[in-house]
Amino acid sequence: MNKKKDYKPKGPIQILAAIGLVIAILWTAKGFFDFGKAGYKEINSSNSNIKTEIAVVIDLNCRWLSGETFIDGTRLPFSSGMPGTHDIVISLMPSKNKLIKFEGFGGNQANIKSYNQNEIVWDYRQGSDTWAYRLSRMSGSLKTEFTQGSTGGRMFSSYQCSKSEQKF
Repeated sequence: MNKKKDYKPKGPIQILAAIGLVIAILWTAKGFFDFGKAGYKEINSSNSNIKTEIAVVIDLNCRWLSGETFIDGTRLPFSSGMPGTHDIVISLMPSKNKLIKFEGFGGNQANIKSYNQNEIVWDYRQGSDTWAYRLSRMSGSLKTEFTQGSTGGRMFSSYQCSKSEQKF
């Protein structure tokens, strides 16, 4: 065998240095991969902590049942077909304890007095007129009161609201 000119066999120090260099390269590469893996885990865990809550809107169809009015201190029933005897829709966002719309009014116009697991109570004022609502979350019963500020006249109505098989 012909040996190359100026070739010297490697001594033990050179062999150990070469092994050390390989170990250092592998250790550095492992560190980069572990760092990348930790960053990936951090991103995934922070994404899993974010709640992706979808705000569900529930429409309640409320059917008018009965009504009465006060005229000169006398309580008089009124029948369907008269003004104020129409069915109404109430849209709720239970996850945010919020009214979206009610009887043609925007939910932002509602003055919510109580929004708990048993009932939702709110009113709405326009000028001197006031509408007051009390919705039972257990039975779906809705009681309304309209007070006309200029005359002091009052109307009361009862509705039954469908729950559409959903908790509201």
